[in-house]
Amino acid sequence: MTERLFDILRSQHIGYVIAGPERAGKDVLMGKVFKDYPKPDRPVDFVIIDNGKVLAIGLARYDSDRGGAQEDDRIGQYREVAQEILGYADRHRMPRIKVICVNDGPGLLLGSMWND
Repeated sequence: MTERLFDILRSQHIGYVIAGPERAGKDVLMGKVFKDYPKPDRPVDFVIIDNGKVLAIGLARYDSDRGGAQEDDRIGQYREVAQEILGYADRHRMPRIKVICVNDGPGLLLGSMWND
């Protein structure tokens, strides 16, 4: 899933740097993205950078082994991490930073995730 997203971004936005594994691999730690990040061990899946400036932080989840009551956990996790990242960006006057949430798997088919 992220491999396809990376391909699309690279073809449409030549020059963007996309840090993070294209498939399974080691997460990017926010302490490596921003030296003064309050939770330096916060893992994210990818970071999109243009001309040395962070444009977006990406969270990618693969739902192949999850579903039912657990599927709602995904939304809560996304929301908490997104609020943390956007709060940091606001405090440091970085209004351009976005959070991209990518999810793939049967959890999306259950309906309540879309409603949340």
